[in-house]
Amino acid sequence: MMCNTEDPPIVHDRNGNKIDIRPSSERGIHDINNEITYEANPGFVFHDSGGFESGSSGEMKTVHAFIKARSEANTLKEQLHAIWICLPVDEDRPLLPTEMNFFKEGTHSVPVITVFTKCDAQRTKITKELRDKGINRMEIKKQLPDHVKKYLEGLVDRVKLEASFEPKGFIFMEDMQKGLERAQPHYCLFLCNNAT
Repeated sequence: MMCNTEDPPIVHDRNGNKIDIRPSSERGIHDINNEITYEANPGFVFHDSGGFESGSSGEMKTVHAFIKARSEANTLKEQLHAIWICLPVDEDRPLLPTEMNFFKEGTHSVPVITVFTKCDAQRTKITKELRDKGINRMEIKKQLPDHVKKYLEGLVDRVKLEASFEPKGFIFMEDMQKGLERAQPHYCLFLCNNAT
């Protein structure tokens, strides 16, 4: 749902050759140097690092080398303008040490936006916890937004506390399965600091 479209992306390798992106059983094999665009808005170029495997430093080194190279590029077209780090919150411990290490290295003046995804899972989990405490359905409906907000704010506080280089903004996404017109950030906090 990037660039306000559900059309598939167009991917080119570092030499400009188009890459076939049909679904594959080889999940997680990415080349951060590949350029991802969308026909609906070709002015945006994306790079996908894949994910950070717990305990693996290889992916992190590749990402930081890419960020450093792009931040030192001479032309505007080659420079990296923003980083979105997407962290799913459908796990009991969504902020793994590998992910938190990302915020300790710095990004060479490239602003970072932290996007927490799969927030619906926390709504489901908290609903179950409240139900298990014997709270009735009407009261759960009333209490749920505050419980979810408190949980999400706790994630922001943890990143701020542990990060050597704090992100410029935080976004929490939910309802993505409902389509573009209904997908809304659940809770957003954009920081107004200038990128330094």
